[in-house]
Amino acid sequence: MRDVEKIVREKMHKEKSLEPMDSSMPMRAYLPSLFLNADVLPEMKSWKTGQEYTLKLRVRMTEYTERAEKSLESTHQESHAQFDITGVEVWTKKSK
Repeated sequence: MRDVEKIVREKMHKEKSLEPMDSSMPMRAYLPSLFLNADVLPEMKSWKTGQEYTLKLRVRMTEYTERAEKSLESTHQESHAQFDITGVEVWTKKSK
């Protein structure tokens, strides 16, 4: 499984464009997020905030874009995708 938090933090440190404009503001890694309600994932009712859980998602890609990001130092390609979640379950070794 890819460590998204590690990927985002490494990118923050590599790209000067992600430094805060005000040096008194701490840098923060913004991770992709997901909103679900208990109708879709009833197991969440017994979970604790701050704990990590592993979910298995089925998604449909609804949009994909690429664009060149230019700065004074370099140009690099950014790719972004948007997904609709079409299925979700709590991942266990049995649910492979």
